[in-house]
Amino acid sequence: MEQKQGKTLEQVRDEFNRRGEAVSHWARRHGIDPEIARGVLSGRIKGKRGQAHKAAVLLGIKEGEIVEEEPYEEGQEHRSGGDRREGEDRRGAA
Repeated sequence: MEQKQGKTLEQVRDEFNRRGEAVSHWARRHGIDPEIARGVLSGRIKGKRGQAHKAAVLLGIKEGEIVEEEPYEEGQEHRSGGDRREGEDRRGAA
């Protein structure tokens, strides 16, 4: 079975340039945190889960299925580093 290749990051950036569209505008329109969309386009974020996965699939960088989550709202913080609570170190001790 033949594996279909997605677009390169450069191809997607060129498409934004041709359309004259800001990545942040595109991201908000699709309910994605603009910082995550920019991270995916720069290659800094791989697009394996959550909004990064959704961005990579919608941009055509990778094939995949999108499972809808709660949409991103302006001013909402995105967390990284797991599910730690404030005051806990990586081992879970306070």
